[in-house]
Amino acid sequence: MKKTLLAVFTAVAALFSAGAVNGQDYIEPDQAFDIFQIGMLKGAPQTQDTAPVYGLRFGLPVCGGAAAVNGVDFAIIGSQSAKVNGFQYATAFAISDEAMNGVRISCVAAGKKSCGVEIAAVNLTEEAGVQVGAFNVAKSGIQFGVINIMENGFLPVMILFNFSL
Repeated sequence: MKKTLLAVFTAVAALFSAGAVNGQDYIEPDQAFDIFQIGMLKGAPQTQDTAPVYGLRFGLPVCGGAAAVNGVDFAIIGSQSAKVNGFQYATAFAISDEAMNGVRISCVAAGKKSCGVEIAAVNLTEEAGVQVGAFNVAKSGIQFGVINIMENGFLPVMILFNFSL
C-alpha cells in the first residue's frame, strides 16, 4: 500500500513538474549533477548547495541547499531545498526558499512560490497553486481548509474554501 501510494505521488509530481519552468535549473553540458544525495543539515554536506539533483535527495534527518532538486526531495524531519521540481515530503516541515513545482506533503509547508499542490496541516506560501490543509495562508491561489487567509482572495478570510480573482 505504501509503495503504491509513493508511486502515485511520484507520478503526479512528474506530471506537475513536466510543464513547470519557474525555478527549473536546466543542465548545461559541462555542469555536474547528482542522481542521489544524502543531507544531514541544510547545506551539509556542501554538495547540496553546488550540485543539482536529478533523482533523489534524502534528508537524514534534514536536507536542503541552494541547488535544485528535480525528482524527489524526501526528509525524515525537514526539507529546506531552495528549488524543488517534483515531489517534496517531510514529516515536520517542508520549505522552499524560491520555488516548488509539483506536490509537497508535510505538517508545515512554506515557501515563496508554489506551482502545484501543497498538502499540510499548515500551509504558509506567498504565491500558492493549490493548498489543502487546516490553516492556509497565501497572497494568491486556491485554498481548501478549515481557515483560509488570502490577501488577494475573494474574501480575506474564509472557511472551507478561498481563491484569488
